[in-house]
Amino acid sequence: MAFSSERELNDFLRRETPLYISYSVGYFEFPSATPMEAKGLVGADLVFEFDVDELGINSPFDVVVDGKTVLFPDPEREDMLKEKVETLVKDFLMGDLGIKRSEIFINFSGNRGYHIHVRSEELRGLDKDARIEIVEYITGQSIDPRYFFDMDSLALGKIIGPKPTDPGWFGRIARYMMQKYPEYAEMIKRGQWPILYRGREGVLKTVQRWIREAREASPYMGNAIDVNTSVDIHRLIRLPGSLHGGTGLAAMPVRNLKTFYPYNDAVVLGERPYLTIFVKKCPEFELKGETFGPFENQKVELPLYASIFLLGKGVAEWISTTSD
Repeated sequence: MAFSSERELNDFLRRETPLYISYSVGYFEFPSATPMEAKGLVGADLVFEFDVDELGINSPFDVVVDGKTVLFPDPEREDMLKEKVETLVKDFLMGDLGIKRSEIFINFSGNRGYHIHVRSEELRGLDKDARIEIVEYITGQSIDPRYFFDMDSLALGKIIGPKPTDPGWFGRIARYMMQKYPEYAEMIKRGQWPILYRGREGVLKTVQRWIREAREASPYMGNAIDVNTSVDIHRLIRLPGSLHGGTGLAAMPVRNLKTFYPYNDAVVLGERPYLTIFVKKCPEFELKGETFGPFENQKVELPLYASIFLLGKGVAEWISTTSD
């Protein structure tokens, strides 16, 4: 569907009230034309999607209901996800790729994570293959650590490697190793990497070890990025300003990631009417500064925003509405 104005879109949403609404990251010459090929795709935003479940971190706040693991707010895990987003924006997009901060927009998805949109005319025309290269660079999949070391220096019985001040992955690997091996930090800082093994083969054996460890370190962001989102020029993404059907929270722009807390800032529903719901299982959780739970196999009366949150997550069933 295509809309010619914001008012037309809002009228549609009020009339139809869809449970979910997403929009295309693509730009079209004729957005209302059909079939899809007739729309005339001219480019697309570059989008990165980070979901907390992609971190692979178990939390004591998560519960299993009807055989499925349901994620609940965990402040520590939320902070880790924010750190991933900050690293992407500052280190990779701005640092390595030179994208202007004014061209980068961060949105809360309304559920488990964040969408980072790069709206740059220079990058808008990138095809799928080019986007794959960017993702592989960011996740470290295309990095060959052998090129981080000066192989000619091995014949001289020393190892010349990357320094923490080097750009891109060179400096990134050096900083990672300095943090992992603080006893060698001063040497790595000068680009003179330590030899860990003795004998004629000690230098080569050491380099092989450094290369192996660099490979292990390089994809450290890969487990948080939804690759399919970034390479798809026809991707549909959650519409900012809309409610997420799985939580009742608002998908919304984030102006200050450090101070943003979704389970307070994205709660836009009110308290009334109160709903009576049957909660199968949920941990203690906080929404809008109020603490609820834990509940298990019990009937409870909760504010609208808390009830919708539990109903959307599938851990509760609606019984009745309490009138004012």
